[in-house]
Amino acid sequence: MTHNFHGHVTLDDYVRFNEFVRKKGRPRKTWAVIFLILLAALVVLNISRLTSGDPVEILAGVLTIVLAVLLWTFLMYLATVFHKKSYAKHYESSKNLAEEQWYCVDEREITVRTESSSTTLTKERIHKIATDEDTVYIFTAMNVAIIIKARYFQTRQEYDDVRDFIVTHYVTTG
Repeated sequence: MTHNFHGHVTLDDYVRFNEFVRKKGRPRKTWAVIFLILLAALVVLNISRLTSGDPVEILAGVLTIVLAVLLWTFLMYLATVFHKKSYAKHYESSKNLAEEQWYCVDEREITVRTESSSTTLTKERIHKIATDEDTVYIFTAMNVAIIIKARYFQTRQEYDDVRDFIVTHYVTTG
């Protein structure tokens, strides 16, 4: 059986893909644990100020902790904004991402054509396949993937059929 369809990867799709990859890296829980450890260390280092009984010292200790929390929050915000801006620059610089893409999926290979290139993937050239609620990511490397969106299809059932076909024929076990 051969499935033919086409679509266009938007900037939002590309940002979502990169967020998907990033979440698989260092989870947010890890950052929360690091933050709590650093906060606990800061409290321990300021314990003499907080228990001194001197209002000025207590205020200095509390302000140190509050400033550290605000700094951490600001840094996390900057990291998020920086990532999204860098994704946008990369998306805009890649001609292949901005072009319409035509897909042909069968039991032997997945072919993706654009106006300027063509890529053929066999099972051996696929690093891994991941899915979320409306996207199939066919990874050709750790951080590089072909993106197939549900909106490329007339119906959700068509998308589900292609997604299941890809998973059945291209996901390797073990």
